Amino acid sequence: MAVDPRIREIRIEGHRATRKISCPYCTTIQNVTLVGHLKRKHPGEWEAWSKEFFRLYNETNDPKRVMRAFTTGNGELILSWTAIENEIRKRISLTQILPIFNPKPRISHWEPKPEEYERFPTTVWDIPWRGTWGVHQPTYRGNWAPQVPRALIEMYTQPGDLVADPFVGGGTTLIGNRGKRPGSGELTAARSAVSGDRGLGRVRQIESG
Repeated sequence: MAVDPRIREIRIEGHRATRKISCPYCTTIQNVTLVGHLKRKHPGEWEAWSKEFFRLYNETNDPKRVMRAFTTGNGELILSWTAIENEIRKRISLTQILPIFNPKPRISHWEPKPEEYERFPTTVWDIPWRGTWGVHQPTYRGNWAPQVPRALIEMYTQPGDLVADPFVGGGTTLIGNRGKRPGSGELTAARSAVSGDRGLGRVRQIESG
């Protein structure tokens, strides 16, 4: 399976509320998005798109990269990552098959280097680039740089404290916590099908490291 080459023929004009987008299967013009139209008028093609979302997500664990695979011949994005994530969640609910977690292929260092992180001296936190230590990867949509939870844990907890993260997501808080609070190995998690197992995958990679 691969991305339908006909999507390269899609034409887009305008932006946001004024956006007009052509259907690659019947050439009609739709307002803002193609999603509703494809589901109603071309369900077979939409099903193929949905399967391709899931396949690409299994390869990358990154909805942004899935989104970039669905572009017009001019390189314009056809879908938002929100639409893609919603469809992935629906497919998980329907099939009960979870995405494949892809661990970080190489871990060069477990603790931040001095140029990556030092205690912030003021309330203005300048983070020019994302830290790369441990198992952190930037593929989870909206995850924060690992410097942020690292600083919060150092500033507001003591060794042995339990650090509770109600969201978990990509596991960045746990990565920042590793080695700083030896008594706080547990985190509470409001797990979603897309993010929860990714966070747990990070935990397993930490434990195996």
